[in-house]
Amino acid sequence: MNGVQTSDAELDGIRVFWAQGKAWLLGDLHGLNIMRDSSGQTRVMDALMLEVPGRMIDENPVVAKAVRLAREKAEGKQE
Repeated sequence: MNGVQTSDAELDGIRVFWAQGKAWLLGDLHGLNIMRDSSGQTRVMDALMLEVPGRMIDENPVVAKAVRLAREKAEGKQE
């Protein structure tokens, strides 16, 4: 997974990840939203997700850094 926890207090518990060539925000993760399907694969259910708005990246350096790190992780440039 290429998710990155943000360090912005206003975004507490929100993660940024990179998928399909875009940055996404993922929130509302808790034990009841992470389950295993019938084949044993971990699945996230009922979480909140949206594409990171470009303006948010431009105006919030913490989010911009999280987007950069998530993309690097997804592209195998860091662990």
